[in-house]
Amino acid sequence: MVISGLYIQVKEEMMEEVAKQLAALPGVEVHGCFPPGKIIIVLESKNEDDAHEMVSQTIVNIPGVLGAYLAYCNFEELVS
Repeated sequence: MVISGLYIQVKEEMMEEVAKQLAALPGVEVHGCFPPGKIIIVLESKNEDDAHEMVSQTIVNIPGVLGAYLAYCNFEELVS
């Protein structure tokens, strides 16, 4: 499992709508919205490829998103 903390820069006037769209994505938890246009999220994914795909193919393509910046990443092995 990969746990990533990200800072998402958005157009300030679209922050509320972007936060709703982010929260609806699987594995995404919105931790806060801060003016002007900063959203903090945690992303949980199965592996680093899934995390990269979620950010580079989905999150950055949400209308109003200006950029997604990795602040923290932790790799954990699942114990079966």
